[in-house]
Amino acid sequence: MDISYFDEYIELARCLNFTEAAKNLSMTQSALSKHIVALEREFGCTLFDRNRHKVALTQAGAMLYDKAYVISQTYLGAKRDIAKVIVKPPIRISGLLQNHEVIDLLAQALELANSRGNGDSIFAADANKSPLSQLLDKDADLCIIAGELDSPPDSEIAFELLYNDPFVAMVARHHRFAGRKSISMDDLKNETLLKLIDEYSASAWNRIENVCKDSGFEPKTQPHFIKNYIEYTTVAIEDAVYIVPEMTMLSSSLRLKPNLVCVPIANAHATFPISAAYRKENKAKLDSFLQALHEAADSVMLRTRPANAYIQPFKTRCNRVSEKYSLGAEESQILIFLAKGHSPSRIVKELGISEKMAETSIYQLRKKLGVETYEELVDLIDEECFDKIG
Repeated sequence: MDISYFDEYIELARCLNFTEAAKNLSMTQSALSKHIVALEREFGCTLFDRNRHKVALTQAGAMLYDKAYVISQTYLGAKRDIAKVIVKPPIRISGLLQNHEVIDLLAQALELANSRGNGDSIFAADANKSPLSQLLDKDADLCIIAGELDSPPDSEIAFELLYNDPFVAMVARHHRFAGRKSISMDDLKNETLLKLIDEYSASAWNRIENVCKDSGFEPKTQPHFIKNYIEYTTVAIEDAVYIVPEMTMLSSSLRLKPNLVCVPIANAHATFPISAAYRKENKAKLDSFLQALHEAADSVMLRTRPANAYIQPFKTRCNRVSEKYSLGAEESQILIFLAKGHSPSRIVKELGISEKMAETSIYQLRKKLGVETYEELVDLIDEECFDKIG
């Protein structure tokens, strides 16, 4: 069936006159009648009551009217979108697509690029081989990788550094680093580093190992096997030191665990470089999106740790919020429970208060803090995340 029959049906339903509808559609009345009969045959019902005096929609015809308009508009929209893809194919992206920060970065870059009328679109390439192999085999156009690599003059691949994500050491509260405002790579010489083993962590660990070697020592490791990405936030650190990218720490639930302390690693080279790789022959095609990607990366880094900053423990941040907003003792306890993601029923149990009192206290606390959602509460606490060193 021709999709244009729906447009003809809509016009006839609008004016309820075959002669007028045919004229408006620039077609013969007999052709219009045949097409309407074809639609009725398709749906197995009569769409119009016809006699010498008038044309009227049947109940089935009236039901189809709104749907026909949606079908017509969806079809036209699909034609427009496909035409754009034919003119400018989507950018196939591979690499660190399991990383929430990278996904956020790509989304911002796409929004920036399209706000300038570039018409860019992206989709994830099939991850059936390594990202760089995908580039070389032309299965992907752009690859986001953890590492800044030099490209030999005769190489097909070019690399552009997007940003450096500083190392942060996560340790248990009993660890000797827990009271420190910062540490250096030298401090890690005699420490055991937690080494995650899974398909995502290899490049990150290679970077950590290389920075350790550049600092004059081979790292001692405690291997820990990871089955999926969620387990990154449930690792039992115990006596080891867990080195993570600062942006990952700021965006994950790790920073809310009261038994953990985050300590900056002060060395300038102690970072995870995040880079974009692409085939040199695609430079012109990717240029507008790469520019937007760099701008988005600059924006992302402005939201991370200021220079010479100390990441405050979770409870200290909550205490600062309590002091700033003059919270009472019970309100301060509720603040900590809410920030940890506990439910009102857990608050009732822990504080020994009634459900009604808990609901009232939570409402009043949110009103006093000026927050409505969990995300807004966490953002408020994170404003107290940094202290200057020295």
